[in-house]
Amino acid sequence: MRPAFLLVAAALAMLNGTALGQTAADRGGAQQDRTFIEQAALEGAALVRTAELAMARANDDRIRTFAQRLVEDQTPINQEIAILAGDTGIGLASTEPPPDAEPADLVGLKGAGFDRAWLGETVAAHERLVALFERQSAEGGDDRLRRFTANHLPDFQQKLTIVRSLADEIR
Repeated sequence: MRPAFLLVAAALAMLNGTALGQTAADRGGAQQDRTFIEQAALEGAALVRTAELAMARANDDRIRTFAQRLVEDQTPINQEIAILAGDTGIGLASTEPPPDAEPADLVGLKGAGFDRAWLGETVAAHERLVALFERQSAEGGDDRLRRFTANHLPDFQQKLTIVRSLADEIR
């Protein structure tokens, strides 16, 4: 009976991640990686969706131009996130919205009202992305994800500066 107990205890330890010298910090890094991938995928998809809305409905040409840049820059990043998710074994829920989905903050808005609301949402989205990428670079467990964040964090920081400036000019 004792060997069977030890076998069960060893199996539970492996499932728990404590086998083979994995520490609580290692498991925390893996959880951070999962959280990062899931949130980055959702935020990235939402950023593209709202930028596409801005390209169609913004009143100010500067917003339409910036929104086009966001779509062009974020689409390959979203694709890279999906590849990294697959490579790391992290499943992603669909990030595709229903065809008529529109962020609540932007529903029914047009003209200058849309512009202000979109800029506010885009500033907030970039603040969330910068914080998300900073946390991953500090706490992530997967080297590929840390390199990914190191490559893209400066771009998100730059876009945050640009969209804040644009928001200040358009108010």
